[in-house]
Amino acid sequence: MKLGSFAVSVPQYKIETQVIYQTIRTPTVFERMLMRLCKSYRKTPEIAQLTLVQIFEQQLGVTSASALVGPCVEDLIYLGVLACPASENYMSLRLADISLTPEGLNFLARERLPGRQQQTKVQHLFLPLSNTVQPLRASNLPGTPTSTVFISKDVLEPQDCSAWIRQELEKERHPWKTANTEIHSVQSSVAGVVWEQHQITIECDGSGVLSVKAPGSASFEQWLQMAAADIVWQHILQPILTSEPAANWPRLSDESIRHAREIAPLSRAADSTTDPSATLLHVLTNDAEKDNYFGENLILLHGKKSSILGMTILLRNAEPEIRQLDSKKGSLWLEMTVPEGLPAGLATLRILKKDGAPQAHFSGWGNVFWRGQAQRAALSLTADSTISAEIWQRLQAELQSGLNATHSATAHALTSLWLTPQETITHWQSRNEVRPVAEWLADASEFAAALERYTPHSRAQWQPYWLNALKALMMAGVTRLQTPIQPDEAIHYLTVLNQLVPDHSSDFSALLLDHCSPLTDVASLEQLRKAVGPTSVLPNSLFSSTLLQIWLAEVLTDAPLTLHEPHAFAQSLTTLRNAQQDVLRNVGMKSLTDAATGNLSLKSVKTSALTSVTQWQNAVAALGTLRAAVTSASFSRIDAFDTQVQAWRELVTQKLAHPEAPGKRFVIFDTSALIEYPNLPSCLQ
Repeated sequence: MKLGSFAVSVPQYKIETQVIYQTIRTPTVFERMLMRLCKSYRKTPEIAQLTLVQIFEQQLGVTSASALVGPCVEDLIYLGVLACPASENYMSLRLADISLTPEGLNFLARERLPGRQQQTKVQHLFLPLSNTVQPLRASNLPGTPTSTVFISKDVLEPQDCSAWIRQELEKERHPWKTANTEIHSVQSSVAGVVWEQHQITIECDGSGVLSVKAPGSASFEQWLQMAAADIVWQHILQPILTSEPAANWPRLSDESIRHAREIAPLSRAADSTTDPSATLLHVLTNDAEKDNYFGENLILLHGKKSSILGMTILLRNAEPEIRQLDSKKGSLWLEMTVPEGLPAGLATLRILKKDGAPQAHFSGWGNVFWRGQAQRAALSLTADSTISAEIWQRLQAELQSGLNATHSATAHALTSLWLTPQETITHWQSRNEVRPVAEWLADASEFAAALERYTPHSRAQWQPYWLNALKALMMAGVTRLQTPIQPDEAIHYLTVLNQLVPDHSSDFSALLLDHCSPLTDVASLEQLRKAVGPTSVLPNSLFSSTLLQIWLAEVLTDAPLTLHEPHAFAQSLTTLRNAQQDVLRNVGMKSLTDAATGNLSLKSVKTSALTSVTQWQNAVAALGTLRAAVTSASFSRIDAFDTQVQAWRELVTQKLAHPEAPGKRFVIFDTSALIEYPNLPSCLQ
């Protein structure tokens, strides 16, 4: 298994070299002449006794010999070609006093002379991985390690690169170097370090045996294979695998390592964690990490002294019971005792949202082997499905037996992670069978929200069971009622049910409204209408005499009549108001008033007046149910208006059309009517 890829900084050394060199040249005419004189004539008496000035000026005819030949003599003496006594003026010495040195004889034979020795500095870069040097050129290599893992510069620093540098100088070109240049001395020293970064991969098999590769660098991989085991461990593997402090970390069993699905250095554990949004439930053992999961579903396993903030289950030896703590809305915090038999080093357990599968992670010290030597490494392991399932089953057993009536609905909904949602709903229903409606409805809201969080993919499957459970509880709850439900309570219950089962809230409306106290004001009726929806028919029992009196007082006025229908009283009141308005429009108030005094005024009366009067009287006759619900005083205005209408009808009957046998009637037309409607007589039957 691959533990990961890591950057390793490797030192490269700047080498500064002091080079002493000289350049071989062809001797000048005077230099060659001086060397031949010293070789062939210094023992010839006639010439040996002459000074150099005399020889060049008198014998060879050189004018100003001291100026022309003197510097040549000094150079040859300086170069070690000639040997002579010390003198302030070498041209005044006799030829017998000057001799060729062995080097001089060699140079004369080769017709070559050495130049003056010179010194220069050159810079190279030593590459320890390949044991080579190369000219130092401008680069962007940093002067400090760029990664936290690096090979110390003392490990690969060369002792002396002079021999490598001398060989390299033979191949290189420099401004000071020609074909006749001879290098006399090379002295090298380390002048600085630059760092080159390489990538390595570390793998670990089920037995804990480590292997290291550098896939991007053949030279570094070769060095890793050939380097001493302790060097690679100390400078590369140990910083990666033991970067975490050893205190308080448990020892991981060999079985945990053998059955691990993934292994990573503990320092890389944060990089491999599962996305919290993809997790239904987190189980932690490190209290310091709780803030990273605020608002998530979380279980924290720890010892006696730990505490928790967050949706958490704390497992303490000191307090065996499961205790619920305050938490952020929509999350659950519990604490409980650590189950026995959990593997050492358990760090986290996650229940994944995708398939509900558990995934366990371990953190601690484990045994690994590097080239046959046992070492300790701080590791983070991802367990296989078998180990993860065993841990989750132990936690399930503790939770199943520990949850009781003191815990919230959110805590009980947690069981849906291992039970079917139907079983979880059944258990919740049994807990609420004898509770009042207000209590179990509040519990239902919390339970449904938690159940949906824990089972995000199966809501459609458990929704029918949830609806049946609510119906059963509501039926049992209203059956136990000793007093009617107050309107505000009924409105609250229906509002909650709209949220719990938005498509089925009407199933509960009739049951609740049949046990509800009558409404006394329009505002309560408006809230109730919003709660039950626009189509539900409200029963007559909901309307108190007080509310009916309000409507009766407004029905014959111009005030808006807010009835919040449909209900039985709405149709009667609406029909009555419409009939009154038709009477006022087709008969007129003046005609009604005059009829009360026996005067028939027909100026504002329309042809449909008698029909409007009949509709009014029918509407009044249909108010029997309404009359039975209120006092007779509430109908005073209606009765007064009805008296006026009845008086008008009787007066019209007396003066315009006396009663005849059924089916017959006298009709009187004025000429204006016949002129406006000439076909009217032919339409009468």
